[in-house]
Amino acid sequence: MKKKNLLTVLSLLIFTFFELMIVILDVGLMAVAFAIPALIGYILKHQLGDLIYLMFLAMGVAAVAVVFVYRKQSQAYFRKTMGQRSETLIEKLRFSRWFKDIPQ
Repeated sequence: MKKKNLLTVLSLLIFTFFELMIVILDVGLMAVAFAIPALIGYILKHQLGDLIYLMFLAMGVAAVAVVFVYRKQSQAYFRKTMGQRSETLIEKLRFSRWFKDIPQ
């Protein structure tokens, strides 16, 4: 495999990894927004009853709705931070000793 092809494949793998991380973080944020209030409600269900559990469950659904509304902003933030890391890593790879002799 030529060095240029190897560099291209490695760059695409790095880019794909960071794009998958953006998706995982985005979905994970929605999952955590639901799971924390629902878990608190489930824990308090035995002491305070079903009404408290349902209120916390409703708060979890509302939290998912809020996170979904602000999803574009969070995705933009993740793309900015992860994109910078991806670009930095690809540039370090590009200018590494092994790939220096590839013409631009």
